[in-house]
Order: sequence, then C-alpha cells, then structure tokens
Amino acid sequence: MGYNAVQTIALTCANKEVYSAKLILNLASEMSINSRKVLLFDTDFLSVYNRQLDNEVGIPLKYTLSDLASNEITADKMLIDCPNGIKYMSAFCGDFMVTQNQKRYENVLIEAYLSLRNRFDYVLLDISSGLNKYKLDFLNFADRIVIVTTPDSSAIADSYAMIKALYFSLRSPVINLLTRMVSTEEEGDTLFEKFNLIVQHFLNHQIGNLGYLINDNETKGIVSNLLLGE
Repeated sequence: MGYNAVQTIALTCANKEVYSAKLILNLASEMSINSRKVLLFDTDFLSVYNRQLDNEVGIPLKYTLSDLASNEITADKMLIDCPNGIKYMSAFCGDFMVTQNQKRYENVLIEAYLSLRNRFDYVLLDISSGLNKYKLDFLNFADRIVIVTTPDSSAIADSYAMIKALYFSLRSPVINLLTRMVSTEEEGDTLFEKFNLIVQHFLNHQIGNLGYLINDNETKGIVSNLLLGE
C-alpha cells in the first residue's frame, strides 16, 4: 500500500451471535498506532434499539443519520473523536420508521463513506451479519474482508456459506478468517486448516488466516497480520 493510499477493511460475520463491538473497537485502536488516521465506519442503520458499537464507543451522538439525510449537516459533522485519535461515524438514524426510508439511508451512508475515505489511512467498515445488496455494495469497496467466526459448528457452517456467496457476488474479494473464542492456539490453527481445505476443495479458492483470539483484548498480533504489507 502506498503511503497516501487509503485502505478499506471490512469486518463482518455470518450470524449476529459472533459479533463483538469490543473486538472492532480494539482493532481500530491498534490500527491507529504510529499516528495512522483511522475511521471506524458503522453501516448498520436498521438497528434502532440495540446499538452495540455506539455503546462500546461510549460517547453521546450529537447528530444522527437523519440529520445527514435531511442535508442539515455534512458528513464530517457526523464524526466523533474517540481515544487514540480514531474517528467514528455512527449509522444511528433516529428514525423509528427507518424501514420505510431504507433505500434513502443506504444511499446517504454510501455517499458519506465516499466523501470521507480519502482523509484517512485506514477505514474499518463494521458490517452487520448477513448479506444483501446494500452490504455487498460496501463489501465491494473493501480491499480486504475479514470474516469473524467462532469454533461453534453452526458459526463455521454459516461462515462457509457467506464466503461462498461472496466469491459468487464480488469482484475477486480478498477474504481473511478471524476466529474468536478459541480455547488454545492449537484449536485455532486446526480450525483454520480444516476450514481452508474445504474452501479450496469446493470453491477453488484459498482464504487468508488473520489469526485467532482467546479473548477480544488480544488484538495486537491480529492487527500486525492485517496490516502486513503496509
């Protein structure tokens, strides 16, 4: 990656039980080391009540996506200053009729991302579980996609199904697996080796191993792998 080139990294998962707001915020914090400019960009405007990432950031929102959609503010006014120099953009819309205006908010968030990204060294996209056209549009922006999973058999099966869909839907995606909640390093290594063999055999692709986490605070090695080749 060139020094002035923004790199977009998307974190997503196949089911909501795997999601960890703490993990995403910790990754953003580690990425900001050495004065890197990092934007943590939330894409999930449909969750009106359960705002896990907003709660983890813990800073009150001055504006909402509704303000941006109404042209009352510009996208830079949405940015929240977080510790370690991270900028955070929440997708909270404050509109309890959000499903009736869904396409409008999708377009507003995509336009906001496009207007902000070149100000940063890294953009970390937080993309909620599952796939639809809107999420695929954001995933297409990513230089790398990180699929977060756990050793649970249903999580593994769902992750494989998501990866299969991504290879069929996106233009040459670069996909990495990150496994949470492993008991030992050996479990993490074994899980990835088996998973990657399945992907190679049935999809004729090979995914990257971003690593594994016994707990969500141990992200230093993960970020080193993520930024390898910077």
